[in-house]
Amino acid sequence: MGIKEFKIEFYRAQDINGNSGHGLILSALELMKQPTTDVISIFPHDHQVRNLSFQSREEFYQGIFGTLRDNHLPHIVSKNSDAEKPINMEPDENLIEKNYFLYSCKREVLAYQANGHGSYAGRLAKYISKVAGQEIILAPVLNNDSARRLMEGDGQAKSIEFSFSWSSPDVFNNKKTRMTEDLFKTLSKTEGARLKMKITPPRGKFLSRDMKTFVQDILSSDVKTTIAKLTIENEDGMLHPVDLVASRLIARKQVKMAGRYPDLHEMFSKLYESLSEISTNGD
Repeated sequence: MGIKEFKIEFYRAQDINGNSGHGLILSALELMKQPTTDVISIFPHDHQVRNLSFQSREEFYQGIFGTLRDNHLPHIVSKNSDAEKPINMEPDENLIEKNYFLYSCKREVLAYQANGHGSYAGRLAKYISKVAGQEIILAPVLNNDSARRLMEGDGQAKSIEFSFSWSSPDVFNNKKTRMTEDLFKTLSKTEGARLKMKITPPRGKFLSRDMKTFVQDILSSDVKTTIAKLTIENEDGMLHPVDLVASRLIARKQVKMAGRYPDLHEMFSKLYESLSEISTNGD
């Protein structure tokens, strides 16, 4: 049994107006509290929440977000020849890629195990939204005080620079601001590319609150954001750069493996441990 390091990301639930989505996510999780839940198609794969349970003593939900694949599967090959053969499965079988998650009711924070072969947290948000019947956005938790204050409304934003890439038009799902909706609608007509942009208001002006919400939209979507930098002006008139990508709160944990996947109980234990160790806004 080997050991592997996993990255853990942290999110807070919001509704489309930027308000707390704690009640919405709790309602959805309660509806899903069973060994297996509905299979929901989120292009290009089916998805399913599995092994979801509620731990009443510590007040948290834990489960697995599964990405199910039944097409475009890899082949089996021999190291000693050029021969290869397909993976044969029964009609009701799928390959699964797993993302483990834990939602703390006390802290209102989701701990999500990152897995490049699985799904981004944005797809879990889509799944929960379909169950809840109302759009839920999972916004990254930031660990930088300046970034948190800025996104809450304090401080004046002088400019924003961002860059992100995408490989599928399906990633453009957030619609919190008209600007985001219009931009994502345009970009969804492309198969995949990279966008780099810098926005600076006229001299003496500041970026609007909607622009801050636009940044949150980008960070909480399924696009791969590599640059998200804001320049803010503090009370003393000094300019201060804030790197929102570097400010995203993450943890790294060593977990025992059980074959291809991490040991179920230890993975949940590490998610809970990581939540206990972090300091998030509002705690």
